[in-house]
Order: sequence, then structure tokens, then C-alpha cells
Amino acid sequence: MRNFGTAAVGSISVSLLLTACASPTVEYGITGDRAEFYQSIDELVAASTSVATVHVTAREEVGDEIKDTIVTASVDSVYEPQNLGSGIEWALTPLAPGEEVRIYQYGTADTASLAPILEPGQHYLLFLVRASDEENGYKADNPRAGTFDIVGVEAGIYEASSDLARSAPQAEDSAYTRANSESGDNLPEELNPAEDLD
Repeated sequence: MRNFGTAAVGSISVSLLLTACASPTVEYGITGDRAEFYQSIDELVAASTSVATVHVTAREEVGDEIKDTIVTASVDSVYEPQNLGSGIEWALTPLAPGEEVRIYQYGTADTASLAPILEPGQHYLLFLVRASDEENGYKADNPRAGTFDIVGVEAGIYEASSDLARSAPQAEDSAYTRANSESGDNLPEELNPAEDLD
């Protein structure tokens, strides 16, 4: 069992690209121990360097004997709550709508359950932290180089739960639902980023 209690505050890396489509389908990935559970959205935001809605455009498996997943996603909208990144030493990572991000996720859709593996064609609200290439010594040819982690493994993943969230993610009534409500975190089941992340 992998232990996710590393420098990324118990987060996982994932490469994402999200697209507008039908209801989200979440596939669950590898099991692992988490270093921290979050008791509020404020705590989740404080552990993040970026908060954004995205649509996933692609994903690929990497690695030889142990397979992981890189998801590629396009940023739809970004949010900068007041306490963003206040609980960590990482610098904030400004993102812009239309920008492409790569998120590295441990495990694959075919491995045992814990962290949702993001699905191409689906829309998400994500709490992200940039993986530190310098601190971790990632070389340019390492799949982890230049990627983001999802804060709290599955805690930082909310799925679009309304057609409006998929078509107009910045709309006031856009709704996102927790990807895993049994993660052990004390977080709201639903978020409206325009209202809840101001």
C-alpha cells in the first residue's frame, strides 16, 4: 500500500483534461494511506496553490511494473479565495482559463479503490497543488515533472453535477458534488464555486 503522506500535504498528482459531456463517471484508483483529512473547505483551500474548474481531454498510463495515470485537462475558470495557499510553503500557481494542466494520479482505473481516476469528457472542480520539481529532483523526462497534485487525494475532487456546471462553470447556480463522500473528510457534499469560493 502506498503512503501519500509526502510533501504535497497528502495529495496526489493527476494530469487532467475535462470536456463537457453527460453525467460524470468516476473510476476509482489505487488504495493508500493519507497523511491528513480535511475538516472544512477553508482547510482544503489553505492547502492548495490553485482552485479551478476543468474539463478532462485525455489520460494516459505511465510506468512499467507499477502503473500510474497522467490526466490532461483544460482550465475553464479559476478561483482565488482569500486563504488560498495559506497553510503551505509552496508559492501560488496562477492558472488562466484555456490553459492546459497535467495532473499525475497514482494508480489506474483498473487498480483497487480509493482515489477517483478522472474521466475524459467530464467536468470537475479541483483543488490543486503544484508538484515541486526542484524539491523532488524530477528530471525533464520524469512523468512527474511539471504536474499538479490533487489535494487530499480524493478530497480535492468535486464532479460537475448539473448541466449548467458543464456548460457554464462560472454561472452562479453551477453545482459540483464530492467525488467520494466516504473519504473521511468533513467537507460539504456540494459546492457552488461562484458563491462558496469567493
